Amino acid sequence: MTTPPVVATPEERLAVGIDRRISLRDVLVACAAGLLGSLAMVPLFLVAWALGALSPDAFAALGTLLGAAPGSTAAFLLGSALFVGGGATTFALLFVALVEYLPPERSVGLRGAVFAAVIWLGFLGAFHTGQTGLALFGYAVLTLNAHLAYGFVLGRVYGRYALDRAPTAAPDAAAPAPATE
Repeated sequence: MTTPPVVATPEERLAVGIDRRISLRDVLVACAAGLLGSLAMVPLFLVAWALGALSPDAFAALGTLLGAAPGSTAAFLLGSALFVGGGATTFALLFVALVEYLPPERSVGLRGAVFAAVIWLGFLGAFHTGQTGLALFGYAVLTLNAHLAYGFVLGRVYGRYALDRAPTAAPDAAAPAPATE
């Protein structure tokens, strides 16, 4: 019986294709990584709001989907929670399903950034509130960087805690059994 090669990094594990069944541990790590990635977006969103490039009304619109009154504080809070929840669950789990197919091979963190850049394209349209000129430029640049931060943190944490584990190869049959006393 041959055993798979021992690999040292998450990137090598993905390249070799060792143990790509998605486990409960993978799901939990992905959700935690997605939450951390969502939190990494906050400073850039705050800068965008301060510069007038991103409107809190975009998040409040999400809250109205859950029944909050339009323009209310509750709508903003519910919308923000829905946004973070999506980053911690839906998009994080989609990343887990796609991670082995994303470029570049050398870094799971960079794979996350590529993944988030694709998601950002949807964000551009969904959260645009009529910005023009420099505000539109700031909106695009700051939200792209926020998404890249999300993706890098998502990929890095997921790679470290879900993919960076001991290989699941069967023990070598030729190895001597441990001595018992």
